[in-house]
Amino acid sequence: MDARVLQLTREGTSRHFGKNIAKGHIAYLAADRNEEAWLVLTEALDTLNDPIMREAVLLKVYDAGVAEQRHIDLLNY
Repeated sequence: MDARVLQLTREGTSRHFGKNIAKGHIAYLAADRNEEAWLVLTEALDTLNDPIMREAVLLKVYDAGVAEQRHIDLLNY
C-alpha cells in the first residue's frame, strides 16, 4: 500500500475511534456517571494515544456542549 494511503487510513481510523469513544464518554457524562466517563476516556487514551484521536474527542465533546477544561487539556499532552 502506498505510504500516503496508509497514513490517511491510520488518520481516519484514529478519528473514527475518537468520535466513538467520545460518544460513550458523553453518554456517561449525561447520565451523571463522571467517574465512568473519565475511565472510558482514560483507557482509550492508553490504548491509542494519538493527537488526531484526541482532537476528535475534543471536537465531539465540544459539539455536545459538555466540554470542560479537562477536555481542552487533552490537546496539551
